[in-house]
Amino acid sequence: MTTSNFDINRWPAIFSNVYLCTLPALVIIFLPMLVGGMVEHLGMTVQQAGFVATSDMLGYTIGTIASFFFIHKLNWRLLAIFCIALMAAANGFSGFIGDYETLIVVRFISGLGGGVLTAVTFAAMGQMRDPDSAYGWWLVFQAAFGFVGFQYFWDISVNGGFLVLTVLLIVGALLVMFVPPQALKHDHTAATMDKSLWMKAIGGIVAILLIYIGLMSEYTYLERIGNEAGLSPEDIGTSFSAMSIAGLIGGGLAAKLGARFGRLLPSLLGVIGCIGSFYLFSIEQVGFTVYAVACCLYFGLWSFMLPYLVGACAAVDASGRTLALGNAAIGGGLAFGPFMATILIGDSGYGILATVATAFLVVGFILIVPLLKVSATFDAEETASAEKPAVA
Repeated sequence: MTTSNFDINRWPAIFSNVYLCTLPALVIIFLPMLVGGMVEHLGMTVQQAGFVATSDMLGYTIGTIASFFFIHKLNWRLLAIFCIALMAAANGFSGFIGDYETLIVVRFISGLGGGVLTAVTFAAMGQMRDPDSAYGWWLVFQAAFGFVGFQYFWDISVNGGFLVLTVLLIVGALLVMFVPPQALKHDHTAATMDKSLWMKAIGGIVAILLIYIGLMSEYTYLERIGNEAGLSPEDIGTSFSAMSIAGLIGGGLAAKLGARFGRLLPSLLGVIGCIGSFYLFSIEQVGFTVYAVACCLYFGLWSFMLPYLVGACAAVDASGRTLALGNAAIGGGLAFGPFMATILIGDSGYGILATVATAFLVVGFILIVPLLKVSATFDAEETASAEKPAVA
């Protein structure tokens, strides 16, 4: 299947690229449970478990940043199959080790492959007719996997979870044929972006980094927060399952609406809701009901907001390079968020995370407002171009 006859908007291509983009995110989805499992079952300290998580996210970040320099030059299918093989090997090995030093290296390698695979599939989804909708389905897939995983997490070990991910990666290898070999459209390339637009794009990329640092600093120790409040593993598992359903709803709503109502208002709602959940988590001895509601508010609005943030990057630069940098910013937040949280809780406990996370989200939202606004202009131009009758 060549680039000339490849249709990225057919459902097999949409499903395959969304599925492949979901696989690296599964480690992120289950991060609170993995951290808790490494503490409870592998005998690590809270800080050691946090640093293993940081290592995985650091590899992811480096992979996404590196992809910026070669994603427009290399064959996307070959990149995807290489990354799947690397991740499958690293996760398969992770399924049989519990040593802190070895695990921190292996998880870094898995993160590298995950970062590049996400960059490739992110760029592929950015080529679709409605990227906001595609990114919404990406969040729906994450939430669906999360719901199933949280239902059965207590029945498998941390190592077993890595082996399950290995199987999912092997299945994903069968779908690589539906990844486009390269970018399919070049109407707004990096070369034609003026200085003003580049500044807005850079501000948006920095904003995504800050927002993700805030989100991940709280998310990393979500399981530990519930544990410290005296909630049972069953209560925490139930809350996380409900959280996944909320993510399904949030991502599904974004996929359904697309950019119909712009990107500014959905992003604002997401930021406000996530900040509200931070302070629900920080209530002293938070009960099961409040904890579950906070989990749903947190992940539901996170899943609703994210497609609009990355959709803005896709809208202003169809070459995929701004989107690759946006994905790198997500990777940076994934790495630095857990690291910062690990450092902070050593002195102040989990309560400080709400204040710090709020500050990052507020500053990030202020920075991304110009990009969210200007992306609407590109949407209008593309719609007008699509509706313009062809000249005989």
